[in-house]
Amino acid sequence: MYFGILYGISATARSPFGLVMVFALTGFLGYTLGPLLHFVVKGISHGPQIITASFLGTGMIFAGLFAYALQAKQDFSYMIGFLSVTTLSIFALSIINMLFLHMPIVSLFISCGILTVSSGYLLLNLSNIIRGGERNYIIATTMLFIDLYNIFVSLVQILSILSSSRDR
Repeated sequence: MYFGILYGISATARSPFGLVMVFALTGFLGYTLGPLLHFVVKGISHGPQIITASFLGTGMIFAGLFAYALQAKQDFSYMIGFLSVTTLSIFALSIINMLFLHMPIVSLFISCGILTVSSGYLLLNLSNIIRGGERNYIIATTMLFIDLYNIFVSLVQILSILSSSRDR
C-alpha cells in the first residue's frame, strides 16, 4: 500500500489531488507507526522517554542539517549513488536478518544505517529545496516527511534496543 500511495503522489504531484495523496501517505504511515509506539510505551521500561528523546533527536537532526544545507550552498547530488547503494544493502541485510539471523545487534546496525542514510537523503532534499532544484511542493513535502519519519523510527528502534539490552 505504501508504494502504491507513493506512485499515486508521483502521478498526481502536479494536480490538487496530489495533496490528497500526501494526506493519505501521512495517515497511512501514522497508522503503521501506532503499534510501534504502543509497544515502546507499554513494553519497554522508559518507553515515553525513548519516544520523547527520538522526537527531540529528529528535530535536532533536522535543524542541524537545515542549517548546514543553508550555509553550505552546495549541490549534494554527488551523494545519490552512495545513498542508493547503501539503501539497497541495508534492505538486503534487513531481509537476511529477518529470515535467518534474528540478531538484535544486526537490527541495531540496520537502524543505525537507516538513520545515516535518511539523514543523507534529508540533507540532499533540503539542499535541493533551498537551491530551487525541487519546485513542486507536493514532492518536496513527501520527501521531507519520509526522511523525517525514517529518522524518527530509526531513533526509536536504536534507543529501544539499547534500553532493552541495558535492562537485562
